[in-house]
Amino acid sequence: MAFVPTPSPTVVDQTTLMKKYLQFVAALTDNNTPDETKLKMMQEVSENFENVTSSPQYSTFLEHIIPRFLTFLQDGEVQFLQEKPTQQLRKLVLEIIHRIPTNEHLRPHTKNILSVMFRFLEVSFATVWGCL
Repeated sequence: MAFVPTPSPTVVDQTTLMKKYLQFVAALTDNNTPDETKLKMMQEVSENFENVTSSPQYSTFLEHIIPRFLTFLQDGEVQFLQEKPTQQLRKLVLEIIHRIPTNEHLRPHTKNILSVMFRFLEVSFATVWGCL
């Protein structure tokens, strides 16, 4: 039997998926959404991130997700227990940020991303040094 490739998503399908993923990302900063639910949502975004980056709406998507990702990382409490959903979620958000292609779409966000990442490192190191 010959392999039949799955047809690529239509523009309507991509638009629907992008709206869905934007809702998932919006839930990151919603205090009423449980961390377990947020984790499942972000896992789906992560699993399909390559499709997102090839979408015509990618630039708009970045404009919405970057501020929410950064707010989530800034406002969230640093967790060092790997099994906690909060720590898994923070790690997944960092991984997604790391996987964002470095291109013109990302350029307007680099200063904010780097600022938050350096602050994030300072807090993490201060916490680790405080434990020693």
